[in-house]
Amino acid sequence: MRSVFDNSRKHDVAHHDGYGGVKASENGQFLYKSIQADEHVRQRFVDYVFLGCLGATVTGSATFGFLPMIYILLFTPRKVAVLTYFTFYAELLPHTEQVVFHKVDFFGTIRRSFVDIKNLEKVDASLVPSKT
Repeated sequence: MRSVFDNSRKHDVAHHDGYGGVKASENGQFLYKSIQADEHVRQRFVDYVFLGCLGATVTGSATFGFLPMIYILLFTPRKVAVLTYFTFYAELLPHTEQVVFHKVDFFGTIRRSFVDIKNLEKVDASLVPSKT
């Protein structure tokens, strides 16, 4: 509930100190931060709603608890793709020659993927479709 309603911990988009001030390493250098990071983390409350509806349906306390579950399950393929590919923060670790990609997993947990720089492929920005 705190992550949804607590406005005292709003993250500044220009603040390059990691998500919530937590970086993967003190030597890390800022590479990228998405402006949709806070909203993306807040949307993971739906996982708790799904569990509540599942519990209510299984225990029999809510006869129509399966209806919201069906609605949530319709968006599962998109949700899994977003959880797999959406990186909300990236930082460079020069001492280990790695890049850390911060992603959100189920229930709002933060997942960090460490990738060696030699395994990355450079893509020209003009090849990536975007509105800007």
